[in-house]
Formats: sequence, structure tokens, C-alpha cells
Amino acid sequence: MRKVDLLAKCKRHRLAPRYLLDETLAQHSHTCLRLSQYHAELNAIELIWANIKGKVSATNMTYKYQDILKVID
Repeated sequence: MRKVDLLAKCKRHRLAPRYLLDETLAQHSHTCLRLSQYHAELNAIELIWANIKGKVSATNMTYKYQDILKVID
């Protein structure tokens, strides 16, 4: 058997990963919805970070931490 054939056979027979979170949620009749990471349209935190970064870059003229905190507040 060639390596390519062996890898294809392994992929067909591999078990799906099982996560403790999924099992715990299933016990309580819930499911976990996994979203792609860093996708701005699906994860609200990405939109929030983009807003903060835009505001800081538009109004902050220094790179000092205290000045950035003043802009955010």
C-alpha cells in the first residue's frame, strides 16, 4: 500500500473528536455553536476591537499606555 492510499484510509476511519463541553451541554439538551475565529461579521468582539483601535489611532499621538487609557475612557 502506498503512503497516499494509507493516509486516505486513515482519514476515512478516524473518529470525530469528542469534547467534554459538548458532552456536558448534550446532557442538558444544549448544543455548542462554534464560530470561525477572528471573523468580524460573526464575532461581535472583533467589531468592538476594531472600533476601539480606530478611535485610539485617530486621537492618540503618543504610544504611552496612560494616554491610550485616557482616550478609551
